[in-house]
Amino acid sequence: MRFCPGAAGGAEWNSPAYDPKTNLVLIGEVDWCDTVTPKDVSQLRRVERGQPWAGMATWNPFWMFGKFGPTAGTWAGWVYAVDADSGDWKWRLKSNYPIVAAMTPTAGGVVFSAI
Repeated sequence: MRFCPGAAGGAEWNSPAYDPKTNLVLIGEVDWCDTVTPKDVSQLRRVERGQPWAGMATWNPFWMFGKFGPTAGTWAGWVYAVDADSGDWKWRLKSNYPIVAAMTPTAGGVVFSAI
């Protein structure tokens, strides 16, 4: 099963930022797909309480939450600007690379992040 964004995707790793000058909340996101092979019911029932479980049928610790897709050409990033009062999207920008760091707006109207 392939899903996007995968376990290493979305906005959970990055801090959003508030720009008081524009009243926007800026959110950076990772768009990177995963492929998983779900465990069957008997495999799921054999997992003891308190043990890690991810539902993926593998013993490879790097694939516990799915096998990440290739990087070049299949991953991306997004920057969303959301109105802080209404929650409406004001704009969004697609990047060729995941946005992997917090957003940092400046008084000069420039927003920094790491890719």
